Amino acid sequence: MAAPRRAGTGRCAGFSLFELILVLVLAGFMGLVATPALSRFLEGLAFRQALTRVVSCLQYGRLMAVTEGRPVHMALADDQASLVFWGGVEATRPLDLDADESLTLEPEEAIFWPEGQASPQRLTFRRGERVATIELDPLTALPLVD
Repeated sequence: MAAPRRAGTGRCAGFSLFELILVLVLAGFMGLVATPALSRFLEGLAFRQALTRVVSCLQYGRLMAVTEGRPVHMALADDQASLVFWGGVEATRPLDLDADESLTLEPEEAIFWPEGQASPQRLTFRRGERVATIELDPLTALPLVD
């Protein structure tokens, strides 16, 4: 079977070397442009995932106080790798923080009451240069991310 021919020419259909090189150069340029944006997107995603882990630990403290009907105290463990709960429940919740992540509590201990309230608490979460502040609403004990 004969190769397909372009209309009006005697040459076989296909791409020239110039066309292939041009496509490769354009694809490489697009990759260079897209890489920083992809990197920022992935960094933001990792930040939000780590922040979600911290918020879920705070929600756990509130839930345990309401469920058990007793006050639950919370503090950052000495190794700063987990949150420690005691009082109405004895538990340790790992934060799974990376080397460039840190969490600070102000004051150092929070109390969740069975009525669904909490002592005023400010947590500062850092990942590299990104920072988020989480405050416990004293009336609802719900974490509010700033």
